[in-house]
Amino acid sequence: MRRAILAAAAVATVSACAMRMGNPDPVEYQAVAIAAGPAATAEQTAEQIRTANADVALVVAAHDSAWISDVARRAELVSTRPGRLGEQTFAFLGAKPVGDTTLAIKVQSGGELRVHDALYNIDKTRHLDLLTVSIDRGTNVRDAVTRLLGYVATDVYPNAAIILAVHTATPEQADTMAVATRAAMGDAWECTQASRQGSAPSPANLRLFYFPAARISCESARVLDSPPGITAQLIVQR
Repeated sequence: MRRAILAAAAVATVSACAMRMGNPDPVEYQAVAIAAGPAATAEQTAEQIRTANADVALVVAAHDSAWISDVARRAELVSTRPGRLGEQTFAFLGAKPVGDTTLAIKVQSGGELRVHDALYNIDKTRHLDLLTVSIDRGTNVRDAVTRLLGYVATDVYPNAAIILAVHTATPEQADTMAVATRAAMGDAWECTQASRQGSAPSPANLRLFYFPAARISCESARVLDSPPGITAQLIVQR
């Protein structure tokens, strides 16, 4: 499995299309999104990443940068520069990124988005952008989605595949996020066997998304328990 990653992309709501003769071969990434609370140990978190055979891990943690570095060392992956905003630290683990940033973005109706963003090269013509977004309690989720899509449109490469982890203060916010982004993003939960059998998602504060559909698709996914998260097999097509 190739471990080259990340770059950014503007939002494009497009239908997935068949690979055409001459296009690059699809590239598979096993992505893991993890929300590590105060009780989660670095050893436990790294073991979860290793067990998932993850190429990329999108981590939001109630720990400091030293804890993130310990997880990266144990998982044998390279970390972005951990970004601390409020009581949360954000990082991506995988290959070495082209660049990364952490910032807070104000939502017009109140509240803010805490964003960690990193760009990776897949090959000479393809890129992958990893994003983790944390939404404050009381923030209007639909307004937050509008602000997030505006950020992607202006600050992310227009030809990148995007993997997005969203951490919310409540499960209800996460559910609203999934509904509000349905036209623009794929929800990894819908790739799980439980979803395909008609089950509703269990309450969770963390969701994993991928887009645009013309560049990236989901083959399978499963929910993780401790620390909570989700892992998905994602395919970058072009």
